[in-house]
Amino acid sequence: MLTATAAPAFAASQCNNFVTPSASAWTVTNQNISAAGGTDGFQTGGYKVVQDPGSTGAASVTVTANQRVRFLAGTTYTFSFNFYRYVDNPRSVVFTLVVNGTTVTNSTVTTVGTATGNGSVSNATYQATTSGCYPVALSFVYGNESSTTGDDITITNLARSPA
Repeated sequence: MLTATAAPAFAASQCNNFVTPSASAWTVTNQNISAAGGTDGFQTGGYKVVQDPGSTGAASVTVTANQRVRFLAGTTYTFSFNFYRYVDNPRSVVFTLVVNGTTVTNSTVTTVGTATGNGSVSNATYQATTSGCYPVALSFVYGNESSTTGDDITITNLARSPA
């Protein structure tokens, strides 16, 4: 006699621990980022994006972990990272860290109304309400300004605790 049992919703094979951004573990999706003068690429545990100065209209880059990441219900996860933003130009860019479609609290870095320079974020938090395997993404969104110059944000040393 054969019996069937349902696989647990939180099977270990479906989830991975958090892995910092790299070309082998994360996928990049560009929308309206031109290669003519813009650049983007993986940095030390993060990502850098610069919009093509000659490009017009809104643009974005989303960098998503190839494997979904394990989260446990009731656990608060803290993300930390370093950033550099260049804001002398009129084109705006906003970075957010996104888990399962939700912006991680305190993860936003923007060139809007801020100064050029380095900084760090050590208190970006996400609390899982249910246990599961969720997508994690870095989101860079450029405004719809028309400009002959671009702005950039570089994210490095992205980490999560507990791991």
